[in-house]
Amino acid sequence: MAQESAQHAGLVLGLRDVAEAAGFAVTALDQAGWRWPPLLRGYQPDLTARHLAVRNWLIGEAKLGPDLRDQRTLEQFWAFSHVLVAASRPVYARFILAVPAGWTGAAWRALAESGARLGNTAVIGEATGQWSITWHPRPAAGSWPGSAPETPPQSLPCGGHYSP
Repeated sequence: MAQESAQHAGLVLGLRDVAEAAGFAVTALDQAGWRWPPLLRGYQPDLTARHLAVRNWLIGEAKLGPDLRDQRTLEQFWAFSHVLVAASRPVYARFILAVPAGWTGAAWRALAESGARLGNTAVIGEATGQWSITWHPRPAAGSWPGSAPETPPQSLPCGGHYSP
């Protein structure tokens, strides 16, 4: 973590905490005293972790807001979101991006611009020790009110009898 800011270091430690809370075992972390993360598609993430129960990997990266649109950052986003995990049926590793609070929207825009796989990505925003975790909505998923537009509402008077 050569010449990294204290804010970036805090985001990296937050990544570790969130990964562990989600049941992942951290295997490498860009912090003193930890094993150095491996190069993945030519870039080194801030964190790698493994979830033994579901046989998946997590790749974590922390970015400060002003760095989100750098060309190198966009290349990292694409690379980290396209890492395949060897399994009986290969799957993409989970990618989690940590940013300071207030930068989650910009983070999602940068991820989209990079061509990252958004379905396996989460963005977490940190503000004073509290984390906001966001996922990209899946194209087939709708909001609850729109999920069954053909179902007429049923309203019965209190104590009324219902028969299908």
